[in-house]
Amino acid sequence: MTAFDPTLPPDPSDITGIGVRLGTVASVLSSFYAAAPTTGLIENLRNTELLDVWPLRDPISLEAVELLRGVDDRSWDLHAQWHAIFGFNGLVPLTVPDDVVEHADDLSSLYAAAGFTSPQVADLPGNHIATLLAFSGHLATHVAMQWRQGEDVTGTGTQLRGLVDRELSERAGAVIEGIEAASVADTFRAIAGLTRGYMDVLKSFAATVAGNDY
Repeated sequence: MTAFDPTLPPDPSDITGIGVRLGTVASVLSSFYAAAPTTGLIENLRNTELLDVWPLRDPISLEAVELLRGVDDRSWDLHAQWHAIFGFNGLVPLTVPDDVVEHADDLSSLYAAAGFTSPQVADLPGNHIATLLAFSGHLATHVAMQWRQGEDVTGTGTQLRGLVDRELSERAGAVIEGIEAASVADTFRAIAGLTRGYMDVLKSFAATVAGNDY
């Protein structure tokens, strides 16, 4: 048996490993978008030991990780920029317009049916990017646990692919493009890169587990 090495990309057939990695990254990204970053979150994003083992090892994510290694943005400035970009009347909306979400009224029911709870997004709308990211991580982790136990993952996989296709891809893409178009600190640009990397891996994962393509 090969020893686990967090610095290497998981094998594409490792459904459990990929799902767990996606769930971990979703939690970090969701925290960043849910509220202005705390000092603890900023310190974690600069911690070289944590960056060395960032769960996703795709080229886009690793490029963003390298950008984070060199940042020296001041915490108070990041806090102010977060509010300017994502706060009330900010440059980049974090909620999906109800007319874009095909089943906006059903999101709460969807979350409840899936047993989804997350303290970091408890007070946010169901169509907020942080909530959508957290839910995608919840589903990815659930797929991982089902796969580990030898259960059929196509039901959860189909739910995940539907979330990605109908809500998350468009909102995440708009947020990423908004960050990249703004004159913002490198920390935000790195977060945009981590989000882009996450979405690429998530889309592939969702397509695989929904279509039994393993």
